[in-house]
Amino acid sequence: VPSIDEELRTQIISAGQEIEECREELSGSLADIYNPLTMDTRLRGAHKKLDILVDRGFGSKSQLVTNEQREKLLFQTYLDLIGASQL
Repeated sequence: VPSIDEELRTQIISAGQEIEECREELSGSLADIYNPLTMDTRLRGAHKKLDILVDRGFGSKSQLVTNEQREKLLFQTYLDLIGASQL
């Protein structure tokens, strides 16, 4: 995991806590809470906020939309950390 500054670390922790708070307020199983058709808008927004912050921590300069974009960023960050040009 790359190093992140204290401000971003604090923002990530806060976003994670917001997700926990949302989940505590909702009733039902995780399957119910995370049903994409009925997911609470506050919970969805809290996850999006956390995604953006974590992506920034991994060096993203823009919002990542797809899992493929996120995987590419994670693998590139890994390669940078180990000093390799490719796997």
